[in-house]
Amino acid sequence: MLAHAEQHAAQVAGVVFKSVDRATRNTEDLARLEALWNKHHIDVFIVDGDLRMSDLGNSLTIGIQGWMARHENLRNARKVREARERLHREGRMGHKAPFGYQNYRIGKQAYVRVHEDNGPKVRRIFEIYAFENISVRDLIRRLAAEGITYTDRYPRFNSSKLCKILMDRTYVGEIPTQHGWLPGVHESLIDELTFARVQARLGQRHYKKHDLAYAGLIQCGHCQRKITGERIKRGERRYTYYRCSGYNTEGHPRVRLREADVERQVLAFLKGLRFEDSQLRDWFRDAIRARTATIEAETKERRARARAALTKVEKREEGLLSLRLDREISSEEFATQRDRLRAQRLELEQELAHESIDHDEKCDAAVKAFELADRLAATWVTADVPTRRMILDITTLNMVLNDASLEITAASPFDLLLVGAEDGNGRTERI
Repeated sequence: MLAHAEQHAAQVAGVVFKSVDRATRNTEDLARLEALWNKHHIDVFIVDGDLRMSDLGNSLTIGIQGWMARHENLRNARKVREARERLHREGRMGHKAPFGYQNYRIGKQAYVRVHEDNGPKVRRIFEIYAFENISVRDLIRRLAAEGITYTDRYPRFNSSKLCKILMDRTYVGEIPTQHGWLPGVHESLIDELTFARVQARLGQRHYKKHDLAYAGLIQCGHCQRKITGERIKRGERRYTYYRCSGYNTEGHPRVRLREADVERQVLAFLKGLRFEDSQLRDWFRDAIRARTATIEAETKERRARARAALTKVEKREEGLLSLRLDREISSEEFATQRDRLRAQRLELEQELAHESIDHDEKCDAAVKAFELADRLAATWVTADVPTRRMILDITTLNMVLNDASLEITAASPFDLLLVGAEDGNGRTERI
């Protein structure tokens, strides 16, 4: 509204607000209201109190009330933050319960319990995906066939919603905080082993709509947001476009790039990876293989340390339970130590479940990519989406979209292979 008034100052006489706290909650807003009158000669009317920015005395009153509104806003925000932190210390959620749970109150205290209808749905979702060899898309069809619905208005689950459910640690009895996941007091829906199995199957890869090859891999050069993809159907034909996720933000360049244009620039980059020097080619192959061996050793060492630490924590849990059964420690001390050990165990299990078991595969792919580098562009044309994303992950450090130009930075040591043409100033222009 203020932007519209500023752009059409000649046609706007004033801007009306019910009260000062509806017009300003911070010093930036207050300065902008003052600028409306001082710079654009647009008066600001406040209904409560019959105040005008054009009146010198009223302007002072608006300023004072604006600072009071700012203070009240900060005080309320602090109260909300402290209340949420108190809930977290007590192991309770400070937000709306996810699908499968429901919020309820006892007096003024808020609690979370398992939803009578949706809780069993979550258990079934995890059971199917964890122990049956199906994809998320197959899971959607399976749930529909079994009559398991999301809501009455939207009965069919979608891929993004299912992936969000399958990656939510709330279902194993934890709560999200600014310090990470902490043990909660609500009833868990999924046991930890099932959850770890699901995460291993997902590979911690977030769902990408339509499995678009470049979605999420490119950064906007204007606002640094991620570039997203969309498919538009026109008649019988489908077109794929890529644009910034902040495309509709005021002042943002209105650039939508066709997939064919992105494809052309990526191919130009891949064709620039040449191996004309035989000594460089041999060195490069040896460097990749040496790095592969190093990563394999580091991965094995991390897994061994995590397994040893997990065994130690499990033994401590068993010892703690024995102490409690023998009444050698109080219930309060038992609960404190149990929650601490449980958090350690969950962290270690998560580390083992998510420790990238495909490091070896990725390094092997890098070696193969090197050996086939001269044919990489040809391989790209016929490759499927997962393979293309893997190739980009291996060969690129980052990709930035400036207007319609895609600037690609090669990952080391592929950056040594880019062939550039020297210009008249002796500089090398690279993709």
